[in-house]
Amino acid sequence: MEHLSSRPEADPREGYNVRDRFAWFEIDAMWRQQDAVLEVLNVNGTEPRMVSIPEIDREFIVLPGVFSPEFPDARLLARAVGQEIVKGERVLDLGTGCGIQGIMAAKKGARVLATDISPKAVKCAQMNTRRYGVKNFMEVREGDLFDGLDGKRFDAIIFNPPFRPFRPRCEDERASLDEDYATLRRFFAEARDHLNEDGRIISVFSNSGDLQYFESLVDASGYQRGIITSVVGSYTYNAYRLTVPKGAEGRPA
Repeated sequence: MEHLSSRPEADPREGYNVRDRFAWFEIDAMWRQQDAVLEVLNVNGTEPRMVSIPEIDREFIVLPGVFSPEFPDARLLARAVGQEIVKGERVLDLGTGCGIQGIMAAKKGARVLATDISPKAVKCAQMNTRRYGVKNFMEVREGDLFDGLDGKRFDAIIFNPPFRPFRPRCEDERASLDEDYATLRRFFAEARDHLNEDGRIISVFSNSGDLQYFESLVDASGYQRGIITSVVGSYTYNAYRLTVPKGAEGRPA
């Protein structure tokens, strides 16, 4: 979805206002898509379900209210993680959800720390680590972005951020809604402090949100971006490799 604003670009790190970026009918379309996401989240359900991801030949337990890996962004990111992660790397999986990305990394031989702000997601990811026999290689804990990491650094940080810049109507929507992209801006403000030298971020974004803003925020935050893989359908989804240029200020020694 392309924004209609013709105003000169402000520094994207300073803030965000969706009404400056999209027409009312585009905002309405994003809300309709979000309603479909909420239905899939099954927030009022009581039973877990199994979700099959044929692209990686895996299936995952998904508890009610936990973001499902059946959405295109999660599937695409899992493929990218499978291509990118190398045995022996230390990996941080932020917003792990059901644990799909961290499990993919652990299966490649990485040591993984996975966090999520949702207690339901933490429980769900722990169930899946046991299912795939990686609980000795993947720690899952409750946490909000980099809180509690005490300066730990990683070879790769995996992050599937919320795409739409609206206020969540319930706790379970925090996986897909990020008011004024506050979480996204905080992520890019803090991520460099948790990357090893030559470390990278593996992330995903879509024009079901403000893709142009995401890329401008990446650039303004001092990262080089490359596209690992993409999928184009009703919306475009890009999986990115984001790196800090050598010699950049704040790069770890």
